Amino acid sequence: MMWVFDLDDTLYLRSEPYLRAFHSLFPGVSLDENELIRTARHYDAESFDRYSRGLITIERMYIERVRDTFAVFGVQLSDEEAEALQAQYSANMRSILLQPGFREIILWGQKHGVRMGILSNGPSKRQRVKITALGLYEFFEEKEILVSDDIGVNKPALAVFREYEKRTGEKPENLWMIGDSYSSDIEGSLKAGWHAVWVKRDFLDNPSPAEYIPDMSSSDEKEIFRFLRETVKENTLP
Repeated sequence: MMWVFDLDDTLYLRSEPYLRAFHSLFPGVSLDENELIRTARHYDAESFDRYSRGLITIERMYIERVRDTFAVFGVQLSDEEAEALQAQYSANMRSILLQPGFREIILWGQKHGVRMGILSNGPSKRQRVKITALGLYEFFEEKEILVSDDIGVNKPALAVFREYEKRTGEKPENLWMIGDSYSSDIEGSLKAGWHAVWVKRDFLDNPSPAEYIPDMSSSDEKEIFRFLRETVKENTLP
Protein backbone atom coordinates (compact mmCIF):
# COMPACT_ATOMS: atom_id res chain seq x y z
CA MET A 1 0.00 0.00 0.00
CA MET A 2 1.33 3.43 -0.96
CA TRP A 3 -0.09 6.85 -0.11
CA VAL A 4 0.33 9.37 -2.94
CA PHE A 5 -0.38 12.96 -1.95
CA ASP A 6 -1.35 15.89 -4.09
CA LEU A 7 0.55 19.01 -3.00
CA ASP A 8 -1.38 22.25 -3.49
CA ASP A 9 -4.42 22.66 -1.21
CA THR A 10 -3.89 19.15 0.12
CA LEU A 11 -0.67 19.13 2.15
CA TYR A 12 -0.75 22.91 2.58
CA LEU A 13 -3.21 25.67 1.68
CA ARG A 14 -2.41 28.10 -1.12
CA SER A 15 -4.96 30.53 0.27
CA GLU A 16 -2.76 31.58 3.20
CA PRO A 17 0.29 32.90 1.25
CA TYR A 18 -1.98 34.26 -1.50
CA LEU A 19 -4.16 36.28 0.88
CA ARG A 20 -1.09 37.59 2.71
CA ALA A 21 0.27 38.85 -0.60
CA PHE A 22 -3.07 40.40 -1.54
CA HIS A 23 -3.54 42.24 1.76
CA SER A 24 0.05 43.50 1.86
CA LEU A 25 -0.10 45.01 -1.65
CA PHE A 26 -3.74 46.14 -1.76
CA PRO A 27 -4.68 47.03 1.83
CA GLY A 28 -7.58 49.24 0.75
CA VAL A 29 -9.28 46.63 -1.44
CA SER A 30 -11.98 44.48 0.18
CA LEU A 31 -13.08 41.29 -1.56
CA ASP A 32 -14.86 38.07 -0.58
CA GLU A 33 -11.84 35.94 0.28
CA ASN A 34 -13.43 32.57 -0.46
CA GLU A 35 -14.58 33.78 -3.87
CA LEU A 36 -11.15 35.25 -4.51
CA ILE A 37 -9.45 31.94 -3.77
CA ARG A 38 -11.95 29.96 -5.88
CA THR A 39 -11.44 32.37 -8.78
CA ALA A 40 -7.66 32.33 -8.42
CA ARG A 41 -7.66 28.55 -8.48
CA HIS A 42 -9.75 28.53 -11.66
CA TYR A 43 -7.34 30.82 -13.48
CA ASP A 44 -4.32 28.99 -12.06
CA ALA A 45 -5.54 25.83 -13.76
CA GLU A 46 -6.54 27.60 -16.96
CA SER A 47 -3.24 29.46 -17.38
CA PHE A 48 -1.16 26.42 -16.44
CA ASP A 49 -2.92 24.41 -19.14
CA ARG A 50 -2.01 27.09 -21.69
CA TYR A 51 1.60 27.09 -20.46
CA SER A 52 1.74 23.28 -20.63
CA ARG A 53 0.60 23.38 -24.25
CA GLY A 54 3.32 25.89 -25.11
CA LEU A 55 0.91 28.74 -25.78
CA ILE A 56 2.41 31.16 -23.24
CA THR A 57 5.65 31.48 -21.29
CA ILE A 58 5.76 30.73 -17.58
CA GLU A 59 6.33 34.44 -16.91
CA ARG A 60 3.20 35.33 -18.88
CA MET A 61 1.28 32.60 -17.09
CA TYR A 62 1.99 34.21 -13.72
CA ILE A 63 0.90 37.65 -14.92
CA GLU A 64 -2.26 36.57 -16.72
CA ARG A 65 -3.62 34.39 -13.93
CA VAL A 66 -3.38 37.29 -11.46
CA ARG A 67 -4.86 39.84 -13.85
CA ASP A 68 -7.70 37.53 -14.90
CA THR A 69 -8.55 36.72 -11.29
CA PHE A 70 -8.86 40.32 -10.17
CA ALA A 71 -10.68 41.38 -13.34
CA VAL A 72 -13.59 39.18 -12.23
CA PHE A 73 -13.97 41.51 -9.23
CA GLY A 74 -13.68 44.68 -11.30
CA VAL A 75 -10.09 45.33 -10.25
CA GLN A 76 -7.93 46.05 -13.28
CA LEU A 77 -4.25 45.39 -12.60
CA SER A 78 -1.31 46.40 -14.74
CA ASP A 79 1.32 43.83 -15.64
CA GLU A 80 3.60 45.44 -13.07
CA GLU A 81 0.99 45.15 -10.31
CA ALA A 82 0.30 41.53 -11.23
CA GLU A 83 4.02 40.78 -11.19
CA ALA A 84 4.35 42.40 -7.77
CA LEU A 85 1.57 40.28 -6.30
CA GLN A 86 3.01 37.15 -7.88
CA ALA A 87 6.47 38.00 -6.50
CA GLN A 88 5.11 38.48 -2.99
CA TYR A 89 3.07 35.30 -3.26
CA SER A 90 6.19 33.40 -4.33
CA ALA A 91 8.16 34.86 -1.44
CA ASN A 92 5.43 33.83 0.98
CA MET A 93 5.64 30.28 -0.37
CA ARG A 94 9.01 29.87 1.33
CA SER A 95 7.32 30.01 4.73
CA ILE A 96 4.38 27.68 4.09
CA LEU A 97 3.55 24.98 6.62
CA LEU A 98 2.10 21.49 6.41
CA GLN A 99 -1.51 21.24 7.41
CA PRO A 100 -1.47 19.87 11.00
CA GLY A 101 -3.63 16.85 10.15
CA PHE A 102 -1.41 15.86 7.26
CA ARG A 103 1.72 16.25 9.33
CA GLU A 104 0.21 13.68 11.71
CA ILE A 105 -0.65 11.39 8.80
CA ILE A 106 2.84 11.57 7.31
CA LEU A 107 4.59 11.03 10.65
CA TRP A 108 2.36 8.03 11.38
CA GLY A 109 2.98 6.62 7.92
CA GLN A 110 6.73 6.97 8.31
CA LYS A 111 6.65 5.29 11.73
CA HIS A 112 4.66 2.34 10.42
CA GLY A 113 6.60 1.83 7.21
CA VAL A 114 3.96 3.09 4.79
CA ARG A 115 5.47 4.02 1.45
CA MET A 116 4.55 7.59 0.55
CA GLY A 117 5.00 9.97 -2.38
CA ILE A 118 3.76 13.08 -4.16
CA LEU A 119 2.00 13.49 -7.51
CA SER A 120 1.41 17.15 -8.33
CA ASN A 121 0.48 19.33 -11.27
CA GLY A 122 2.60 22.43 -11.74
CA PRO A 123 5.96 23.80 -12.88
CA SER A 124 8.72 21.45 -11.74
CA LYS A 125 11.05 24.00 -10.13
CA ARG A 126 8.28 25.86 -8.34
CA GLN A 127 6.69 22.71 -6.92
CA ARG A 128 10.02 21.49 -5.57
CA VAL A 129 10.58 24.84 -3.86
CA LYS A 130 7.32 24.18 -2.03
CA ILE A 131 8.33 20.60 -1.21
CA THR A 132 11.58 21.92 0.27
CA ALA A 133 9.78 24.64 2.25
CA LEU A 134 7.44 22.03 3.72
CA GLY A 135 10.35 19.78 4.73
CA LEU A 136 8.96 16.86 2.76
CA TYR A 137 12.27 15.52 1.48
CA GLU A 138 12.66 14.14 4.99
CA PHE A 139 9.83 11.74 4.21
CA PHE A 140 9.81 11.24 0.41
CA GLU A 141 12.56 10.13 -1.95
CA GLU A 142 12.92 11.90 -5.28
CA LYS A 143 11.82 8.76 -7.17
CA GLU A 144 8.52 8.95 -5.26
CA ILE A 145 7.88 12.54 -6.39
CA LEU A 146 6.44 13.32 -9.81
CA VAL A 147 5.49 16.81 -10.97
CA SER A 148 3.44 16.97 -14.17
CA ASP A 149 5.85 19.43 -15.78
CA ASP A 150 8.55 16.73 -15.53
CA ILE A 151 6.81 14.79 -18.30
CA GLY A 152 4.66 17.45 -19.98
CA VAL A 153 1.35 15.81 -19.09
CA ASN A 154 -1.05 16.91 -16.33
CA LYS A 155 -3.45 15.06 -14.06
CA PRO A 156 -6.08 13.74 -14.77
CA ALA A 157 -4.44 12.28 -17.90
CA LEU A 158 -4.00 8.52 -17.58
CA ALA A 159 -0.37 8.85 -18.70
CA VAL A 160 0.55 10.68 -15.48
CA PHE A 161 -0.68 7.84 -13.29
CA ARG A 162 0.94 5.19 -15.48
CA GLU A 163 4.26 7.06 -15.34
CA TYR A 164 4.01 7.18 -11.55
CA GLU A 165 3.43 3.42 -11.43
CA LYS A 166 6.46 2.90 -13.68
CA ARG A 167 8.71 5.08 -11.52
CA THR A 168 7.69 3.54 -8.21
CA GLY A 169 7.14 -0.05 -9.36
CA GLU A 170 3.73 -0.13 -7.67
CA LYS A 171 0.60 -1.74 -9.08
CA PRO A 172 -2.53 0.42 -9.51
CA GLU A 173 -4.49 -1.46 -6.85
CA ASN A 174 -1.79 -0.68 -4.25
CA LEU A 175 -1.83 3.08 -4.83
CA TRP A 176 -4.01 5.53 -2.88
CA MET A 177 -4.33 9.05 -4.30
CA ILE A 178 -5.07 11.64 -1.63
CA GLY A 179 -6.02 15.04 -3.02
CA ASP A 180 -8.41 17.97 -3.09
CA SER A 181 -9.30 18.18 -6.79
CA TYR A 182 -12.15 15.89 -7.78
CA SER A 183 -11.38 16.02 -11.51
CA SER A 184 -7.59 15.82 -11.34
CA ASP A 185 -6.95 13.68 -8.26
CA ILE A 186 -10.05 11.61 -7.66
CA GLU A 187 -11.58 10.95 -11.06
CA GLY A 188 -8.15 10.71 -12.67
CA SER A 189 -6.78 8.17 -10.18
CA LEU A 190 -9.96 6.06 -10.12
CA LYS A 191 -9.92 5.83 -13.91
CA ALA A 192 -6.36 4.54 -13.56
CA GLY A 193 -7.50 1.78 -11.19
CA TRP A 194 -6.13 3.42 -8.04
CA HIS A 195 -7.91 4.02 -4.74
CA ALA A 196 -8.80 7.61 -3.88
CA VAL A 197 -9.36 9.79 -0.80
CA TRP A 198 -10.96 13.14 -1.53
CA VAL A 199 -9.87 16.05 0.68
CA LYS A 200 -12.83 18.41 0.43
CA ARG A 201 -11.71 21.96 1.16
CA ASP A 202 -14.62 24.12 2.26
CA PHE A 203 -13.43 27.20 0.33
CA LEU A 204 -13.42 25.34 -3.00
CA ASP A 205 -16.20 24.11 -5.28
CA ASN A 206 -16.81 20.43 -4.57
CA PRO A 207 -18.92 18.70 -7.24
CA SER A 208 -21.21 15.80 -6.47
CA PRO A 209 -19.47 12.62 -7.68
CA ALA A 210 -21.38 10.67 -10.29
CA GLU A 211 -19.57 7.81 -11.97
CA TYR A 212 -16.33 7.82 -9.99
CA ILE A 213 -16.87 7.57 -6.24
CA PRO A 214 -13.85 7.93 -3.91
CA ASP A 215 -13.13 5.35 -1.22
CA MET A 216 -13.54 8.15 1.30
CA SER A 217 -14.20 11.89 1.28
CA SER A 218 -14.11 14.45 4.08
CA SER A 219 -13.16 18.02 4.93
CA ASP A 220 -11.96 16.84 8.36
CA GLU A 221 -8.26 15.93 8.34
CA LYS A 222 -8.61 13.93 11.57
CA GLU A 223 -11.33 11.83 9.96
CA ILE A 224 -9.11 11.26 6.93
CA PHE A 225 -6.28 10.22 9.26
CA ARG A 226 -8.50 7.70 11.03
CA PHE A 227 -9.61 6.21 7.72
CA LEU A 228 -6.08 5.89 6.35
CA ARG A 229 -4.77 4.44 9.60
CA GLU A 230 -7.49 1.81 9.74
CA THR A 231 -7.04 0.95 6.07
CA VAL A 232 -3.32 0.36 6.59
CA LYS A 233 -4.03 -1.85 9.60
CA GLU A 234 -6.59 -3.86 7.64
CA ASN A 235 -4.28 -4.39 4.69
CA THR A 236 -0.75 -4.61 6.01
CA LEU A 237 -0.40 -4.73 9.78
CA PRO A 238 -0.85 -7.88 11.89
